[in-house]
Formats: sequence, structure tokens, C-alpha cells
Amino acid sequence: MSKEIRVKILTGVFISLVMSVCFSGVFTFLRFGWSAEWLKMWAMGFSMGWPIAFISVAIIGEPLNRLARKLVG
Repeated sequence: MSKEIRVKILTGVFISLVMSVCFSGVFTFLRFGWSAEWLKMWAMGFSMGWPIAFISVAIIGEPLNRLARKLVG
């Protein structure tokens, strides 16, 4: 596997990780407030959301990268 492919995969892991942590945390906080229940539900939401986010990034990341390159010129 080339270095460029490994960089793209790792970038996808990082992007999906950060987005999943942020979104699952914010939306479960809005639902449950700052509580032990929030922490439990955040963990559950994150564990379900990260794989979905990673697959989404893997599928749509490259086409969006090409679109951004076209728009920038």
C-alpha cells in the first residue's frame, strides 16, 4: 500500500473520529444534559456513529476532494 493511500485512510479515520465525537457529544448533551446518563449515551452514540462516519468519508471523500480542487481551480 502506497504512502498516499495510507495518508488518505488515516485522514479519514481522524476526520470521522473528530466528527463522531463532536456530533454524538453535542446531540446527546442536548437530549440528556450533563449527567451520567449523558456519558453512557454519548459512548453508545459514538460507537454506532464512528463506523458510519468512516464509511461515509471513505465513500464520498475522494469525490468531494475532486470537487474542491475544481472549484479552487
